[in-house]
Amino acid sequence: MDIKITKFAFWRNVRLIVFLPFVLFSCDEDDTLYLSKEFNFPVTISPAKENFEIGDTLKIEILIPEIMADRENSVQYLFENFDFDPYLSIRELSEKSKDLAEQPGAVRKVKIINVEGDINPFSAAGCKLTLINKDSAYRLTSKFVVLDSGIYNLSFSTTSISGTAKLINPPKGYKKIIAGVGPSYFLVNSGIEINSHLINQHTASNFDFTSSEGWARPFFSFRVVK
Repeated sequence: MDIKITKFAFWRNVRLIVFLPFVLFSCDEDDTLYLSKEFNFPVTISPAKENFEIGDTLKIEILIPEIMADRENSVQYLFENFDFDPYLSIRELSEKSKDLAEQPGAVRKVKIINVEGDINPFSAAGCKLTLINKDSAYRLTSKFVVLDSGIYNLSFSTTSISGTAKLINPPKGYKKIIAGVGPSYFLVNSGIEINSHLINQHTASNFDFTSSEGWARPFFSFRVVK
């Protein structure tokens, strides 16, 4: 049996299809704002130079304020009882055929002196960082005394960030705001390009440090000479 659809019936069905989503989804969800903001957590390494001698000292400082703007500088979060779950990888750039993450660990090539907070090695390359909360900021200050010649890389990272982060300058017009922390990175020396060429020269990794993702610069590479 053939089914005939009149012109009137066709446009009536079109109007129904267009109208239904507005009925089904016009609930109070528009009154809730879901935020997932990304952050740059600052690291300062000094002196910021390429060549060191055996016995020289590098100073590492992390200072993350409790109130901090996101990467886009659009909102501010209050970090309370927060665990940034930070780690440091120390590797020697000695195997050109392997990527940066596959380079041998070099924890034993430095002497770690903790001043404020703690850098605690747990493997040949890995160190757990413990920040202390003091004067409205999360802090760590340590020193590395270099013990052997070679080319080295420090890489800072976070894994499972957890804790309470509150939005302190919420936008208007929402009954409820759910704020979360998205993928965030440590930014060494404000993201200034320092010694990154050592990674590309001495490993199989080939990073484009001039790309649009230049904000993700958690590395510091350096050379130790005798």
